[in-house]
Amino acid sequence: MWRETVNNNGDVTFGPQDGNASFNVAIRARPEAVDEITNTAVADESQVTRFSSNILPIHSMPTWIWHAGTTATSNASLFRSAEGLPVPPGLVQDGRFYSLFDLEGLAESLVTPFDIGDIEALSLEELIEQPNGTNILIHLLQDAVLGHCRALGMQIDFRRKRAHFPRLEDGYDRRVTYQARYKRATRTVVKVRHRRDSDEVSYYEHKALSVSILPAGDEWCLVLSPGYAFTRNGFGKLIGNEKINSLSTRRAAKDFNPSVHNDLTFWLAMLTEGQAGVFSLLPDVSSELERFAPNILLSDQLAGASLNSSAFDELAAAEAVADEEMDELDSELRRLAEIAETGEHSAEDVE
Repeated sequence: MWRETVNNNGDVTFGPQDGNASFNVAIRARPEAVDEITNTAVADESQVTRFSSNILPIHSMPTWIWHAGTTATSNASLFRSAEGLPVPPGLVQDGRFYSLFDLEGLAESLVTPFDIGDIEALSLEELIEQPNGTNILIHLLQDAVLGHCRALGMQIDFRRKRAHFPRLEDGYDRRVTYQARYKRATRTVVKVRHRRDSDEVSYYEHKALSVSILPAGDEWCLVLSPGYAFTRNGFGKLIGNEKINSLSTRRAAKDFNPSVHNDLTFWLAMLTEGQAGVFSLLPDVSSELERFAPNILLSDQLAGASLNSSAFDELAAAEAVADEEMDELDSELRRLAEIAETGEHSAEDVE
């Protein structure tokens, strides 16, 4: 149904309604041009461009945000001072520790570093009304999504809000098979890049996913941004330090619309574990903390639209142009990998 409708320049969405009591299918007609004389619709022969967003609606938000007093000034100092006592994911802010986990239930059931008499719960509206409340909520939701990615076996860069698959122990390219839009597909998520004229590994190129949380009116959404990460060891040792951001952006800029759309389909399949319908974020915590985790549900549907446009004709030409910058980028990554390994900088690097 989806394929035939899209091939006819229409659009179709389908999925369960709230409460999972019914199933809804919406088929939208293709754009038409109206004959002004006969007042009838004729097929629009102009170019129809389909757009797919990179936004997933959050279907169900946490009911409460819990917070408790702390003398710690950062998350790291809180975990150190806890000395092994259970502490769920959260954020230290202005003498309080905020978390989506039920701190009250946690403190009643286990020995924690939190004073049960100093634990409070805020609704979403109450938190947002507080100074910096929106930023606190965004931080907690982003970490919940990244925790879900880590629970699925990915490496996490919390600073850049980015996840990527690690390499396999055999040292070869890592491939993942998943259900694409029409059929089973295989995608290389880790590529081994060797030194020129050598079998020695220079660096690893990882398919990566950056996430961010976006308020949209009364709703909240997860924004997915496919990209790349480059590591020296195939796990979490990034090469290039701060320069890696610009290199990742430059590499992602070589991917045009079809490739980016396929990337979004792939990452959505990874996040949902191939399941249709809304899905729940997995808590990246020990079993003793898991029962206090929030239930955050996300949609598995990326919104899309079809528009009449000829403004993107240059994309086809751009995709067909041989890109010498890819070779330049590869050379720069090799050089940064060598610096990371030897610590030696050339005169060019010093400048």
